[in-house]
Amino acid sequence: QEGDHSGGDEGAMQTTLACIHLVDLLSSLSAEVLEARAEEELLSRLAETLRAQVGCDAVIVRLLERVIQTRVVATADGVQVLPPGALYEPFSEEEQARWLQLADGAFWPDVRTAPHLKAALRAQALRLGLVSGYVVPLVRDGQLLGQVVFAWRSRQALDEAARRLLRKLADFACLKLTLFQIKKGRELDPLTGLLNRTGLMRWWESCSGEPQGALLFADLDGFKALNDVRGHLAGDDFLRDMARILRQVAPPRAVITRWGGDEFVLLLPGAARAEALKVRTAIMEQVRAHVASLPPPQPSITIGIALWPRDGRELPALIDKADQRMYHHKRRQVALAMSSKGHAQGRLPGGLFEGWLVNSPDGIIITDPDLKVLYVNPAYERRTGYTAREWLGRRPSFIASGRTPREVYDDMWRCLHAHGSWQGHVINRHREHGEWIASLTITRIVDRRGRLVGYLAISRDVTADVGSGRQALPTNLEGAFTQEALAFALAAAAEMHQRGTRAHLERIREFTRLLVRGASRHYPELDSTVYAGTVVQASILHDIGKIAVPTHVLTKPGPLTPAEFELVKTHTVAGYELLQSPSLRDKGLPSATRFLQVAANIARSHHERWDGTGYPDGLAGEDIPLEARIVSIADVYDALRSERPYKAPWSHRQAVEQIRAEAGRAFDPVLVEVFLAHGGEFDEIWNRMQERFGSRSAGT
Repeated sequence: QEGDHSGGDEGAMQTTLACIHLVDLLSSLSAEVLEARAEEELLSRLAETLRAQVGCDAVIVRLLERVIQTRVVATADGVQVLPPGALYEPFSEEEQARWLQLADGAFWPDVRTAPHLKAALRAQALRLGLVSGYVVPLVRDGQLLGQVVFAWRSRQALDEAARRLLRKLADFACLKLTLFQIKKGRELDPLTGLLNRTGLMRWWESCSGEPQGALLFADLDGFKALNDVRGHLAGDDFLRDMARILRQVAPPRAVITRWGGDEFVLLLPGAARAEALKVRTAIMEQVRAHVASLPPPQPSITIGIALWPRDGRELPALIDKADQRMYHHKRRQVALAMSSKGHAQGRLPGGLFEGWLVNSPDGIIITDPDLKVLYVNPAYERRTGYTAREWLGRRPSFIASGRTPREVYDDMWRCLHAHGSWQGHVINRHREHGEWIASLTITRIVDRRGRLVGYLAISRDVTADVGSGRQALPTNLEGAFTQEALAFALAAAAEMHQRGTRAHLERIREFTRLLVRGASRHYPELDSTVYAGTVVQASILHDIGKIAVPTHVLTKPGPLTPAEFELVKTHTVAGYELLQSPSLRDKGLPSATRFLQVAANIARSHHERWDGTGYPDGLAGEDIPLEARIVSIADVYDALRSERPYKAPWSHRQAVEQIRAEAGRAFDPVLVEVFLAHGGEFDEIWNRMQERFGSRSAGT
């Protein structure tokens, strides 16, 4: 009995040790997800952990991304991470269905005669000297994600218990890969499932090592019209269709990214110019075939190409070069539509057309169908203060003052869609010299097939005529001037209450304008001229609630007590309630409600923090209104640069480093990137305002 009891103890001990070993293994796999920073790093650690713990000679991890790809091989000699597409093979829908049915996996005692093995995997196993192996499909939500191969250099015979353990380990590895993808979801565009900019930067690290390659920059033409006519849900469906077409047409190794709202970037590692041209042609043909069945408007696509190493080896330079070539194609389409080398009926001779553009005293702007600028003439460069290169790819809202009523733009688009032309007035803003009233005439440009290729606008400055009384102020602009005057008066009253200055309001408005322009590529809603301008104009009301805070607290020269600080914090809610007052909102003006709502959001939430530790509501991340996140950075930069009774002014460099350090904590990290990209312009605005108002600040 003692012997039997001893044997029982020994068996229990072995079971306990096996359980401990399994727990250690699962813990190790979990740790890989927490510690890994990139997918390649996770796959490498995962494969090596599985190989070491199972005791096999090799573990091969294969992932299904349009084609099945061997991504990592772990052997006793080390771990090899393969670049995307290095060992890939197509997997038909039938083959995927077969592996989904093989829930128990497939064991092959001899790799040379094993069924269901694709040629690339069989050849790879033979090169590694592998004899037998066990292939387990990675399955999530009924979808095949890939395979894990446990392999040996000798003939093995796995019993059911061993197979069950390996299947469970593969399932656990699949779960960890899923969790990692969720963790890395910031690299994916949620609408299309393509990579976003962050994901592209990571993939570039592996693609850039190729001796040669191509980058394609694609832009949809007419997408804005599709959104305006058929609605944003139809626009979202179209973007998903474009993603599907790009996946179908692009070669297996291509890295596909949604770069912006309607822009895509494709990396073709290893591709020469001939292959890149072939891919571009195939994409354009597929898009044309797709839109042919759609009701108007029917978008098109324009693609520019850059090659490495010919055009450089840095990703920003390649994107810039491809972007330039893409706009060159668009300008060529417009030129062909409007001019002729001969005397085609209805077309201007090329030389005459070009001479008119250059020498016209009126500002002339040519855009693509989505109002992205292709050309501005010298007169418009002078009128706006921005060079043609700075204009390229931007929309005319780039210089909008924000004071033109929404009804003007609504009427503009309605007329352009219905009749092909529009004439009216808008309020624009010069880079440095204030606002001006433009008399604007816009007409659409169509090619010989009747396809919309862009718009031509002629802009004339009529500010002097209005100011002298020779021309009356257009009635649709009168409310805009009144609204801004009242808003500025209200904001100035709050500044005087706390012994502030008008200069502070002017700076906040200009800083906000700069951030709004820079962030439009990241936040499509800022492409709306009305919304973008409303944010700029409403920014000056951010501290309007300080009217409700006692003056002696606001002007106290030393540190505030906790009770005093709590009192100051109430200005956010006070400002919100003031701007939501029925006495302000009941004006019967369609645009007034929108302006006051944006202003109220800014007043209430510009002290919220990205990490949720701000006030008054503890909002976090994108729950904070975008307009408040923008003004928050503008306000903090201005506060850091300003002299206060309790602190000396900071230099531009100190303010930049402080805001950089607070990315992802106090501030939206995307907006911080925009701020850093335009830091020099912030300093220029600050210095220009100092000269204008004579305030004191620290040096740069």
